[in-house]
Amino acid sequence: MRQFKLDNRLQTCADFITAGAKIADIGTDHAYLPIWLVMNNKIKSAVASDLNILPLKKAEENLKKYNVEDNIKIVQSDGLTRINPHEVDEIVIAGMGGELISQIIDGASWVKKEKKRLILQPVSSESDLRIYLRDNKFKLQRERAVLSFGRIYTVFSAIYTGKFNKTEIEYPYVGKLYEEINKTSVEYLKRQIKDLENQNKGNLLRKNKEDYFSNLCIIKRIKKIISDFGGENFERES
Repeated sequence: MRQFKLDNRLQTCADFITAGAKIADIGTDHAYLPIWLVMNNKIKSAVASDLNILPLKKAEENLKKYNVEDNIKIVQSDGLTRINPHEVDEIVIAGMGGELISQIIDGASWVKKEKKRLILQPVSSESDLRIYLRDNKFKLQRERAVLSFGRIYTVFSAIYTGKFNKTEIEYPYVGKLYEEINKTSVEYLKRQIKDLENQNKGNLLRKNKEDYFSNLCIIKRIKKIISDFGGENFERES
């Protein structure tokens, strides 16, 4: 059977999954991630779910095409509502906004109770998702920035600990990127600096001194992370 490659975004999600884990891929679309994981013997089984029936029909075709029907279960589900907690060890939620990902996690109390490991790839509102995880006693384990089709994304894993994790002021904008920093991380952090500088233009107009100086502090800390790793000399990855 001919293999296929995942894009950088999904490949990073695949890299974060524990070998041998049973996974649920929420918003699976055409089920390429679980199919790749099974075909490469990283996992033995998966649940592939999506809210919409059309992508699930395409997913079913792909399962037959790659001969993995016995390993992957297709489920039409709104988030995690129809996922059996006992069928999964780890949950992948990729390709959605951070606020929607937060809502999906929040709607399934068993994720906390069973301490399921999460692999998350938001396409927007990453800061909001990091804050949600912290405030709901999830701990970020890993985070990596990745360039895919000309756009920078972040992938991170998290697990519920039941303990409030104290974070630094820059946490919503940086997460744990500093632990696996690369050229793409630096580009992502520079974008965060630009966003904060744009926020401060508004803070000056509104004479919001508290937020203005808070942002200045965050910018200074992000610049230090970049400079500590020689980031000013990095060229963007292609």
